[in-house]
Amino acid sequence: MSWLRDLICGKADDEGLNILADIAEHAKNFNADNFQIITPDEFIDLANLEFGTHLTNIEEPSDHFYYLLPYSVQTQFNNIYGKYKPAYVSELFDCDNFALDYLTFLHRFANKIPKAKYSFAAGIGSGIFHWISGFHRANVVIFEDRKVRLFEADQLKTYYKEQWEGNEFRIIYF
Repeated sequence: MSWLRDLICGKADDEGLNILADIAEHAKNFNADNFQIITPDEFIDLANLEFGTHLTNIEEPSDHFYYLLPYSVQTQFNNIYGKYKPAYVSELFDCDNFALDYLTFLHRFANKIPKAKYSFAAGIGSGIFHWISGFHRANVVIFEDRKVRLFEADQLKTYYKEQWEGNEFRIIYF
């Protein structure tokens, strides 16, 4: 089971890269005292307002508070995640795996930010998205300007409100 320990502890890969070490190194450049806080009810209200009829359901939240994600944090985190993200493999490591992987490491990034008490207002959306055929999963993020966005972790691409036409999905986790 050494592979599991290596995965959990963040053992360096063949090139000497270690995502958890990079996360710890870069997260210390931020200070959670500067982050805005949002409640689950506010998260739900903003998601309903932004997504409108495209959003069919939101799962109950598991935490009492979240930080709105600063754009500077997402930019820094995306640079790190982009170095380590796995290759896309249909049915093995595809949209649902990328959404969960991205969310997990984003929460680990939050955990290493000095003075952090909460994680980021981010989750996973599941449903039909017009930019891809069939059922799909993507991340849902609320940024510091209270704008809700869909995010594709495998492409490191953000989708904006005007790009949601024809979508129908639910938020299954945040």
